[in-house]
Amino acid sequence: MQLKLHEETRKRMKNKAMAFVVFASVIVASAFLMAQTPIKTLVTFEVTCGTSATAVKASGQAGYRTVRCANTSTTKTVYVGGSDVTDSNGYPVGATSAAIDGAITLDAAVTAPYCVVAAADTSQTMRCITGI
Repeated sequence: MQLKLHEETRKRMKNKAMAFVVFASVIVASAFLMAQTPIKTLVTFEVTCGTSATAVKASGQAGYRTVRCANTSTTKTVYVGGSDVTDSNGYPVGATSAAIDGAITLDAAVTAPYCVVAAADTSQTMRCITGI
């Protein structure tokens, strides 16, 4: 009797484990497919980064997953980050003649990235491309 009880418990646990594996596989596959949504249109735009945080997005653009931006200056550095970005805490996107990155790819699925320049530079343009 006790052996039969253990066997039934083992079978129930195995069935629950298999159900969990199937459920987890469905979740992972769904997330992968959502991330692989094909790009329908490429959009290029420019954003002028000033001394206060400016959202990096095309005018009228509802949203996108990623965006790649290049600093068009040969002398000024642009800093990117969240809505609180400053030239002290932002990630530097260097001038095209600088040794640091002159372009950056940003994940914009959660929140739009922002850009800013140092106060002495007043403003600088970044050229961007994204897929929607």
